[in-house]
Amino acid sequence: MEDLIKESPSSNPSPGSDACSDCGSKPGSDSASGSGSGVKPGSDSASGSGPSVKTPSASGAGPESSSGSGAGSDSGPARGRTAGRVLRCLMTAVLVLVLGCGMLLGASYVLMPKDNSKEAGMINPKANGFLAEPSNSLDVLFVGDSEAYSSFSPLDMWNRHGFTSYVCSSPAQKTSYSFVLLRRALQGQSPKVVVFETNSFFKKVSINEVAVNALSEVFPVFEYHDRWKSITANDLTSPVQYTWKDSLKGFRYSFKIKKADASSWMAESSRVASIPGINKTIISLMVDYCREHGATPVFMSVPSTKNWNSERHNAVEGLAQELGVDYVDLNKGDAKVDIDWSADSRDAGDHLNYVGASKVSKVVGKLLDERYDLPDHRTESEYNSWNEAYIAFQKSLKSAKKG
Repeated sequence: MEDLIKESPSSNPSPGSDACSDCGSKPGSDSASGSGSGVKPGSDSASGSGPSVKTPSASGAGPESSSGSGAGSDSGPARGRTAGRVLRCLMTAVLVLVLGCGMLLGASYVLMPKDNSKEAGMINPKANGFLAEPSNSLDVLFVGDSEAYSSFSPLDMWNRHGFTSYVCSSPAQKTSYSFVLLRRALQGQSPKVVVFETNSFFKKVSINEVAVNALSEVFPVFEYHDRWKSITANDLTSPVQYTWKDSLKGFRYSFKIKKADASSWMAESSRVASIPGINKTIISLMVDYCREHGATPVFMSVPSTKNWNSERHNAVEGLAQELGVDYVDLNKGDAKVDIDWSADSRDAGDHLNYVGASKVSKVVGKLLDERYDLPDHRTESEYNSWNEAYIAFQKSLKSAKKG
């Protein structure tokens, strides 16, 4: 038996010893731990036979542990790289924004008029004539479209009551531009009253117009982008100085007469006209802006057979009540102006001529003076230019009548 046992390793080599031999193990190393030793796999002696043998649990744990720690170590740098990319994108966006704003400001300075005159390129110079009036010298501002500048005569009101006013109006003016003029005016003036002529409340305004008007206040290039055709060296170097004054303070008059049909004018109605929602928002903002600057907002509707009716009156009356604003309709009620529609309109009831405007100015001047306690500057030396302007106005009226 001993001979058989001694010969067995050489005569019948075990598969295990060949495997170890292939692995490069030393001869005889498997005799202590391999299957040829007669020890059953899985016994205590097999598991503890040598340090080179790894148990299944140990061998399985190693890779799992290594894999887990590797994933954790990679996540930190990955997050850092992502944060770096985001930061670079943000910095690039900010740089582009700053450069873009800088370019817009530069172009705006070059293209914006350096004076408020027509010759300097100012858009609506008459509506912007207040820019050359002395700071905080105007008591009343009138804002609106052509209905306003055809009806309110500041110099007639000055002659009767002594308060100063200006008509910030332009043809077909919309509420978005009214707000531009209002903000522009209140940068240098502190009026006690701001009168909004209500015809413009019904003109539709697009979001694009609102955006352009708002952007133009910061970047005038949006309003004056067409001026590149006429810029001079003066536009590149000169500072902005507003010097042009409108001798009529925004008022425009005509002695033309064209009879109006007033047969159905202001016929009673319970219907309510529609004021566009975007206009309501802008009007509300203008009202708040006036109050924030110490001015009393007033809604006023001037006489017009073509533009005014009971439906529009009802709409403005409702909005005025909603916003807590005084409303004066010169087409009806106690404030109605006695207009002769056969002689007081220059274009068949659309706008008033000077005769009709003088009637409106007489009523409005008295109403504003009594209701809002406006000052009388006629004897104050710093307002002598208004007395001079009124004298020149009377001369121009006489010349216009002769012509």
